[in-house]
Amino acid sequence: YLTCAGCTYEYACNYDPLATILDNSCEFGNCPGCTDINACNFNPTVLEDDGSCEYCSCEEGIPEGDCDCDGNQLDACGVCGGDSTSCFGCTFEIACNYDDTAVIDDGSCEFNCPGCTDELACNYNAEALQEDGSCEYIFILYGADNVDCSGECLNDIDGDGVCDEDEISGCTETTSCNYNSLATDEDGSCTYDCYGCMDEAACNFDSEASLPNNSGCEYPDLGYDCLGECILDTDSDGVCDMFEIAGCTDLFANNFNSDATDDDGSCVFPPLSLNAVSDTLCLGDTVIISWTGGDPNDPIYIGLINVTTNTAVVEIIDETSNTGSYNWVFQGVPAGPGDVYKFYLQNYNPDSPLSTESTFSNTFVVCPIVGCTYPSADNYDAANTSDDGSCVFSGCTDSLAFNYNVHANNDDGSCDFEPCTGNGDCPFDTNGDGEIGSADLLEFLIAYGSICEN
Repeated sequence: YLTCAGCTYEYACNYDPLATILDNSCEFGNCPGCTDINACNFNPTVLEDDGSCEYCSCEEGIPEGDCDCDGNQLDACGVCGGDSTSCFGCTFEIACNYDDTAVIDDGSCEFNCPGCTDELACNYNAEALQEDGSCEYIFILYGADNVDCSGECLNDIDGDGVCDEDEISGCTETTSCNYNSLATDEDGSCTYDCYGCMDEAACNFDSEASLPNNSGCEYPDLGYDCLGECILDTDSDGVCDMFEIAGCTDLFANNFNSDATDDDGSCVFPPLSLNAVSDTLCLGDTVIISWTGGDPNDPIYIGLINVTTNTAVVEIIDETSNTGSYNWVFQGVPAGPGDVYKFYLQNYNPDSPLSTESTFSNTFVVCPIVGCTYPSADNYDAANTSDDGSCVFSGCTDSLAFNYNVHANNDDGSCDFEPCTGNGDCPFDTNGDGEIGSADLLEFLIAYGSICEN
């Protein structure tokens, strides 16, 4: 039976047309529907009308002549089921209470209608039939004739509520020097040159001001005058005495103080330290001697020492600024391998705490000068320290000549093919160069001990 149980009441919100057994589950009054008793679908259990009422689905329908299913007909006013009173009223046009919507006169017309009958008056009453002296006119109401009955200007181009005929041009800004309380139209004539700072202690004190503008007064910062200059600056460094901070101001010092404004001589500098140079330097080269540390305000002495002999060799510069580098053309020492050298650097200021401080570079040697090292050669150079086989020996290179020189490598045209008698004009000029010199001696020494052949 449970499958066919449900709500069997048609007016219930949960009516079930398939249910055959009522199970007391019906709900009433909490669902919308039609609440008009005259409607075909009126539901007496509904509390909220949802506009679903209809009147023409009833079996009997609406009888001819009726206007609804309840037998109502249109009344004289055209209202369905009305009592013809909705169109009652006064139908006489001359009556005070004439109703142009009335169809049936109900005898309510009134003909005693006092009021203002002057069309020029502000309170003219077109329905009044009898003048009662109540007319009100513009001039009486507002004391002017250039406004309407509402008091609005007839001419007001700028829309400021002041009639054009009553406008007064002038300065309307209350804070200006020439404010005009009667002006209604701002004409741009306002001036403010009477305002100024009237505080004599201010930097911008205005003796000609007549109105105060003390909020615009300008005052110097603490410690300064109106020109921005220190009131007290003993050392003239641009820092007022009251703001001075003592400390080390040298950027290169170990204890540099970025906040310090007055150097108090407390700077501590890193020790001098020579940077490395090449382990081989050549005479004539430009050497960059560089270093770090030391007091940048003290001069620097630079020298060259021979490590091998432990002696000072060259005073490079007796006094130079501590710039961190010095360019020097290498000179003053013999070329070639052998001795070892170092650059020497020392603080030059005897009053400086760093005066005894010195530093040495790395050791280096002097590169040799390559060339001819034989004194008897034509191109001998005493500065050369390493022979490169380039020596030139002039003489007779023809082995058939009597004065043939086995060591000569440059034939100078002196070959003599005549027997040597030793009785010539220059008997000891063995190489035939027209003079007797070391070359002749060398020729002799070379030939000395040789066995002469027939």
